[in-house]
Amino acid sequence: MLSNGNGKAHGKIVVAYPHGGSVRHCFMASMLAFREYDLAHKRRLAAVIHEQGLYVAYMRNKLVKKFLKTPVECEWLMMIDTDQQFDPHIPYQLVESAEEAGVQVMTALYFGILVDTVPMWWTRNAEGDMTTLADIKLDEIHELAGFGCGMFVVHREVL
Repeated sequence: MLSNGNGKAHGKIVVAYPHGGSVRHCFMASMLAFREYDLAHKRRLAAVIHEQGLYVAYMRNKLVKKFLKTPVECEWLMMIDTDQQFDPHIPYQLVESAEEAGVQVMTALYFGILVDTVPMWWTRNAEGDMTTLADIKLDEIHELAGFGCGMFVVHREVL
């Protein structure tokens, strides 16, 4: 456990990524920058684990099983797709936002193309159907019914 300076302990982070045998350059450059940032500033990154295969959902489940075999001080699993590019502080922003808000799952906002470019965040409409979240306030944490799994963190207690 680490202290954030105010006496509150924070656990370590394990990064996990599923892949089909190769990763995009933007992802690897982001991971290297994240590791360098971690070594210089935070020192919360405990491990990087990966799983190779064809079926992303199956690989994600195998990554969760690997994560659960890590020491208990590894509190946070950060799952990230290998086509994502991110600034080195973003993993900490996700984890620290979750810790401050007292939530155990936090996702980054990113966009995908369904018919148009849309946020990969979903809520339920009045009929109970899933729909993309339309009213996004960037300075707020939103409760979601679902999200795309491009980048998210989840606390060990949820798994």
